[in-house]
Amino acid sequence: MVRDVQHIRRSQFVLIYGPGALIESKNGPRIIPSINHGLGGLFSKDEFRKFEITESRLRIAIRNLTQGDARVFSLPSNASLGKPDTRGIYHTYVFPV
Repeated sequence: MVRDVQHIRRSQFVLIYGPGALIESKNGPRIIPSINHGLGGLFSKDEFRKFEITESRLRIAIRNLTQGDARVFSLPSNASLGKPDTRGIYHTYVFPV
């Protein structure tokens, strides 16, 4: 079975199609889950370290807001992972279930 892949730019993920958003696919509506469920096996500390944005001023500002050790990362893409565009890396759920 060939699975269809719908391409979403990273800027669209942040501004429009983030976790909880509904998206219309070729096979019907889908819901975008949280990052830890959507990325599946890619969601790990070791993997996120590769995509961490290390900007000291931003990290200090986030630390002051959260009172913890929060970090900022770039959302992985097919190109950054070295995977073909025909392979989906972020999973969605059928809606409604």
